[in-house]
Amino acid sequence: MKKIFIITVLFSSNLLLSQINLNSPWLKDLKINPNEKLNYNSVIAAGEKYWETHDKFSKGSGYKPFKRWETYWHNYVDEQGFLPSADELFKVWSEKN
Repeated sequence: MKKIFIITVLFSSNLLLSQINLNSPWLKDLKINPNEKLNYNSVIAAGEKYWETHDKFSKGSGYKPFKRWETYWHNYVDEQGFLPSADELFKVWSEKN
């Protein structure tokens, strides 16, 4: 039972980190490596730059998911502006439990 729980937590943390679609149009200029940590500020800057020239209010534009992602991850950024990895999230969770 404990193994199933741990696997579920690891899988869930990977899903949380993958909430941003690396194929999103506002991320094309960033050249993000999926194996490296994401820099929150560079993602937000790329998004804001993209939305300057695109209609953010058209249906299905992706602006709302972008803003949800920004709001959610705002509190999880470290001092250097990087988002936590799945391993870091699991380590914190395991220390707490």
